[in-house]
Amino acid sequence: MTIRDHLALNGHSAKFSEELITEGKVKPAPNPIHDETIHATVAGLILVLCQLRGTQTEVDRILSDFDLARKAIVVVGETTWNYLMQSVSRFQWENFRGAILKLPDYQFDNSHICSKLDELVENLQFTEYIDRLKSKLSV
Repeated sequence: MTIRDHLALNGHSAKFSEELITEGKVKPAPNPIHDETIHATVAGLILVLCQLRGTQTEVDRILSDFDLARKAIVVVGETTWNYLMQSVSRFQWENFRGAILKLPDYQFDNSHICSKLDELVENLQFTEYIDRLKSKLSV
């Protein structure tokens, strides 16, 4: 089962950001980072499978925003994590405001990721729910 299928079975509308670019009637932004930021802003949950430099850029540039990071789960294998800890963005990764799911490299597969996601997603949903309640009480 793919991660997207797993999320869909649990009631989520899971999409790749690349799919969203062609889904609407409005032409995408000229800068892909702007497009990704718009998608992240309207998403209820952001899941990043961090394996390549492109996903590191997404986290470094887009998820540096607290409001976007707090609804994000970044899944990263241990070799990639060690690489990130050697990078210039180490401080940002160490202080990331979202959830980071670090897995041994041999568990960086759909099956292990899906089994770990449910609890993390539920925790993020409750956090969002509580934040919304607090904002309504403070008005």
